[in-house]
Amino acid sequence: MSENPDQNQVIKNILVCDDIPDNTELIQMILEQEGYRVNVAHRGAE
Repeated sequence: MSENPDQNQVIKNILVCDDIPDNTELIQMILEQEGYRVNVAHRGAE
C-alpha cells in the first residue's frame, strides 16, 4: 500500500512582523504562494 504524499507534507509557519502594513501584506502573499502558513504582527507587542 502506498502512502498519500500529501499526508507527509509539513506545513511551515512563519511570523512576519513589520509596522508597515503594505510590507507585511506583500511578504505574506509571497510566502503563502510558496506554501507557508503566515502569521502577521504589526508591532512587537503582538
